[in-house]
Order: sequence, then C-alpha cells, then structure tokens
Amino acid sequence: MLTAATLATGAPVLADCSVAFDCRIADMVNVGTHDVLFCRVVAVQRSGCTDNLINFGRAYHTVGVTSPAGAGAETALRRS
Repeated sequence: MLTAATLATGAPVLADCSVAFDCRIADMVNVGTHDVLFCRVVAVQRSGCTDNLINFGRAYHTVGVTSPAGAGAETALRRS
C-alpha cells in the first residue's frame, strides 16, 4: 500500500519512494512546447531502497548504490 507524507513545503510525497526532492520554483523558461523549471531543493527524503530503475537513452537501466554507507552522490549506472 502506498502511503503519502509531506516535506518542508507541504507538498505531498510518497513515503516509500527511493528518494524525493522537495523544491521551490526559482525560474521557469518556455522552450518550444515545454516549460523548463529551475528549482531550489529545500528538503530531501531517502528510503533504504537500493533497487531502482531509470529510463535513459531509450532503454531501462538499474541504478545501484556503490556503497551502502555512502548512499549519496556515489551511484553506479549499470545496463540491465
């Protein structure tokens, strides 16, 4: 069952997600048919989940933490 919580701005976030960034919009630029948002991160929520999936280059890849103790910027991208 999915449960929801809130972070610093009061925006809803799924409590069981791998990571959630709570942001405030700093600027918005219209580029063709899209709006590009530039945001300032005000809060981050991480869970213990290390099994993640990302779509990049028209293919799915797994994203794993290289060291459970250093679950920060040190992530490895592996082809699945």
